[in-house]
Amino acid sequence: MLDKLISLISPHHCVVCSDIADGMCKKCMLQLKPFNSHNCILCGYGLNTGNRCCSSCELANVNQLITVKMSKDLRKLLHEYKYNNKRAFCKVLAQIVSNNIDNTGRNYIIVPLPPSSKHRRQRGYDHILNIVRHLSKMTNCEYEMVLRRKTNFRQVGADRQTRFIQAENAFISRYPLSPDRTYIIFDDVITTGATITSAVRALRSGGARKIQILAITHRALEVG
Repeated sequence: MLDKLISLISPHHCVVCSDIADGMCKKCMLQLKPFNSHNCILCGYGLNTGNRCCSSCELANVNQLITVKMSKDLRKLLHEYKYNNKRAFCKVLAQIVSNNIDNTGRNYIIVPLPPSSKHRRQRGYDHILNIVRHLSKMTNCEYEMVLRRKTNFRQVGADRQTRFIQAENAFISRYPLSPDRTYIIFDDVITTGATITSAVRALRSGGARKIQILAITHRALEVG
């Protein structure tokens, strides 16, 4: 309600063309390019054609879908949303994902990847959950807070090895999961795949047998 009132008094603008929009207008959204990589986010080997699953690493039999390619415009949109308190931008981020996926229906459960408590306090909100709430409505999928974070590591700035050590046992399933439902782990940006792999491990330990990975984009780890 507060965000709507503020948008009437001081409307948001597209981060690209500056037209009135909650972060990105429809025209500029269409300029985002699909993420066309066919390699596993964890090991880098090619995904199986059709089901987009890896057969070479721990993410075997886990469908992987990253919706759009990282760009300077998308980077700016994410930065404004996550670090400059532009909460209203969550809806357009959800729309970007919804425009690029086919899986919808009641048998799917979207699982928001929980942020660290430190990040939640700093922002004043759960940036992943806010996107998922809109995505749930757009796709007719349920969402559940399945995962609980056990650690509060900070991965920004960490190298690849440190990220994997930190994420080793980062999550736990809050309750037993159904082997017949499909659980879709959602994150905004995947870098090395360390955190998302830890989430997959937790869902499997909880009883899930059908797991998918869904993210807005992928950002290569900057070295040096």
